[in-house]
Amino acid sequence: MEEYDKLFPLALACTSDSLHDIRSHFVDAFSKTATSVLTRLEEWSSRVPDSASLNTALIVLSSAIHVLYHASHYNEQMSKRPLFLAVIKRYQDFISDLQIHITSYCVNVCATSLFMDAESHHWEDNKAFYEGERCSFSIQMWHYFCSGLRHDLWTNVPPFHGHKIFSEVLEETLALLTFRYAQVHPNYKRASQIR
Repeated sequence: MEEYDKLFPLALACTSDSLHDIRSHFVDAFSKTATSVLTRLEEWSSRVPDSASLNTALIVLSSAIHVLYHASHYNEQMSKRPLFLAVIKRYQDFISDLQIHITSYCVNVCATSLFMDAESHHWEDNKAFYEGERCSFSIQMWHYFCSGLRHDLWTNVPPFHGHKIFSEVLEETLALLTFRYAQVHPNYKRASQIR
């Protein structure tokens, strides 16, 4: 993108018919490069979570947003007709799909790995839970997970997209917590251990 930023003023200045080829070469080169980068980003994102971490998906998302920003900026500055419409549309679709994938992955991690206590704590049992240990271990792990996710999003993703993903994960996981704990009727000895 740095190279295209250096060449962009030249392409922008070439408005006469004799210099039109320079502008069209810039448009063609940028379109090919952006398409090639998107293919690579799609390849990397398909590895998450099987052989790559969630952090990889966040970096891929940030990279796609960066290229989309440049394509949109060039498109606005160069002319009123949409020169990079196909590229912009493909990047917008990819970013939207990747945000959905990241959100659903995070919610699934919470639902399958963290929120197990509503079923496994045997709330009606008359005995205290594990020799006085707290019952809210899953909620504490959820808090740690959300804190780590927030840090990763704020570090790797532009603020608007980071806030959007985090708020969706928070909303969906809170709904899961509410659903699970609304059905629990704890015995007094176990209820007193919730912290």
